[in-house]
Amino acid sequence: MGSKQIRSAKQSGFTLIELMIVIAIMGILAAVSIPIYETFRMRAQFAELILATTQYKAPAELAFQLGQVQISDLDSGSYGIPEKLTDSENNSTYISSIEMLNGKIEVTANSTLKNATYVLEASASSSGQSLIWKTDNANSSCVSLGLCAPVN
Repeated sequence: MGSKQIRSAKQSGFTLIELMIVIAIMGILAAVSIPIYETFRMRAQFAELILATTQYKAPAELAFQLGQVQISDLDSGSYGIPEKLTDSENNSTYISSIEMLNGKIEVTANSTLKNATYVLEASASSSGQSLIWKTDNANSSCVSLGLCAPVN
């Protein structure tokens, strides 16, 4: 009976250093993913502005195809093209204003989307029978903000 039994304590749970490593990894992942998510969210919201241009494009294309008008005459309020809309007149959460002038559609976002602008410019197709729409990169701040891609 002179021998003593040594009991070894069994470790349960995580050590403090293991928990600190997990928290550090989660912090790094959050620091990387939150800005990416923010840009993704803003791009999704900006899609509403791009979609809003269709209400101006369709009547402009129809007027041009029917031979009623030259591209430089395509303005808001004429040939079935809607009037200029401001934030108080439209039901969009993100659009500050939208209008067409001389064959260019300009949509301006509100402060939620950093007041970004999106400008589409009409040009005649090679056959002269239809319109081709291109992003005016020089006047579209959405390109530099990463909210839209240039269409050339």
